[in-house]
Amino acid sequence: MKSMALSAISNPDKVPGVMDQVLPGQREPWLLLAPEGDAIAYFDFVPEGTDWEAPYIQADISGRHYYEDGVVAAVLGKIASHVGGRIDHD
Repeated sequence: MKSMALSAISNPDKVPGVMDQVLPGQREPWLLLAPEGDAIAYFDFVPEGTDWEAPYIQADISGRHYYEDGVVAAVLGKIASHVGGRIDHD
């Protein structure tokens, strides 16, 4: 597994609603699903934390989909267009 994040979010109050729109179906964690139905990545909103610059959304990419960074970055970019922030990689 590896992680990406949308960090330094400028509108954290909007995050849960935007994530519900972009990643519907499950909350805390929000899931990005592959066409086959398995999870590509798990997304968690962290209002305060030290792993990335808070507030942030951490996306943990499944080992089965290890090389699908582009798909995960696209989702983070879509969320960022509504709440601000920058995409970081570990």
